[in-house]
Amino acid sequence: CVCVFVCLYFCFCFWFCVFVFAVVTVVLPEAYFMTSLIALPPVLIVLVLLLLQNNIYLYIQKEPALFGMSLDALVERDRRLHPAQMESSDIPLFVTRIISYLEKHGLEEEGIFRKAGSSARIKQLRANCEDCLGDVMFEDLEATPHDVAAVFKQFLREMPEPLLTSSYIEPFSLIQHLDDQVCGLQLLVTLIPKVHRAVIRKLLDFLGNVAARSGENKMGVSNLAVVFAPTLFYVRGGKGKQMLKEVEMQVTTASTLKLMIDNRHRLWEIPAETLAQMRFVNNSRNSGRKADKPKHLKRLLSERKLGVQVKKFPSPKDVMIRWVSDSRANPPVVAIISVIGTTGNVIPDLEITEVTTCGDILKHLELPNQYHLFELGGNIHRRRVGRRCRIAPILRVNPGVTFMIMSTT
Repeated sequence: CVCVFVCLYFCFCFWFCVFVFAVVTVVLPEAYFMTSLIALPPVLIVLVLLLLQNNIYLYIQKEPALFGMSLDALVERDRRLHPAQMESSDIPLFVTRIISYLEKHGLEEEGIFRKAGSSARIKQLRANCEDCLGDVMFEDLEATPHDVAAVFKQFLREMPEPLLTSSYIEPFSLIQHLDDQVCGLQLLVTLIPKVHRAVIRKLLDFLGNVAARSGENKMGVSNLAVVFAPTLFYVRGGKGKQMLKEVEMQVTTASTLKLMIDNRHRLWEIPAETLAQMRFVNNSRNSGRKADKPKHLKRLLSERKLGVQVKKFPSPKDVMIRWVSDSRANPPVVAIISVIGTTGNVIPDLEITEVTTCGDILKHLELPNQYHLFELGGNIHRRRVGRRCRIAPILRVNPGVTFMIMSTT
């Protein structure tokens, strides 16, 4: 009974203080308010001060500076504060720095992403990253690669929008039910936002590098997929907790991540069948056929399945391709093309064989990694050509093509 009475007394005192505080701050002058506060019993003064402290804390509570921020907000801030230090304009500086550190110091660490680091060091490392707004040099901090790997996983889990996005994270997890799983992944990655796509690509390349050193770190693709899938497919809230508890979901997400790592170089290419459909529709449009409404597209694609040939249309006069039929080179040259360079200049006389790839052209021109070859015009609007794509087949299916080199930054 005494305990109940004491609790009721303190509750009464607390709410009485709330009422007094509300009245005096609105009605009474400041000087009289302070005099009244001094005249209150000590218990009431303490409660009033606690109330003020809580209100002030709620008022000055800081917005997240790194952990808990969206990728778009981070990229926007880095573009404003550290544009020269960004590896890519679509990847936050923090992600670049942390992956760079792990590639230098973590690839040989046994059980990287599996073994836990020190809780105290991880907490301090998080605070340092927050203070620097992500512009942190991990080599200067007292942390091990396992600590940094743990912080990276926390960063990915605490994003307000999952890396695979809340809209598409479930389709990604269900990709195992498709016959052509790689094609499904290729289509899905085209739907997620640009910044998320760039970070996923950077992450998968890094995980591929970790798996390549599995002889030293004991983390092959399968182990990485099992350990990292809960982070990549994490959804905040009750739905995420339910997904993590389901054994079947854990297995399917790990299988999907393994598929993504194994096919990380093909993942960013448009599926061959989809690209062929686009070329057929554009050729039909260029020849005068209607292709603006869904019913028109449905009819054209049905004709393509039946093998209907598209009416030929004149090629533009400025096509920069010259076919070669009498080459004595080994392997024989099949075409000579011109490419529009980074400054708008024309780079002439690039010899193309049956095995020449986009990567071969970029290597021949000695261009940095941020430059890519784009296919423009003809039966395609614009697309970035993958570095492993062969050039000769593109010339045959799109004789009106123009190649241009552009930077992605």
